[in-house]
Amino acid sequence: MIYETPKYLLGRGRDAEAVAVIQNIAARNKTTTWLTVSHLQAVDTRPTDGRTNDTSTTEPKSAVQVVKSNLRKFSKDKVKALFSTPRLALFLLLLIFLWCSIGIVYLLYNSFIPIYL
Repeated sequence: MIYETPKYLLGRGRDAEAVAVIQNIAARNKTTTWLTVSHLQAVDTRPTDGRTNDTSTTEPKSAVQVVKSNLRKFSKDKVKALFSTPRLALFLLLLIFLWCSIGIVYLLYNSFIPIYL
């Protein structure tokens, strides 16, 4: 039998099922586990320092919001650092060119190989 991962179950708030999966895996390996639902509930009730994001109470983000939050990680300083010296800029541009070339050649090869064969 394939079990759902405990991490997924904990993320969905299904602590009892996560503990059951861990206990089943331990039984299959002929051992026991100390983990119980009360351990997980004790972790949930610990006070936090405000730095963690509680995503269980927030509404799901739209695709645009996800993209915007991911783009906030990039700043002008980080991009400028990639082009800080002429040699680094040349290597970066060559790397981008090579990746683009490989991507195009791969697609063209797979598109036209049936014609050639």
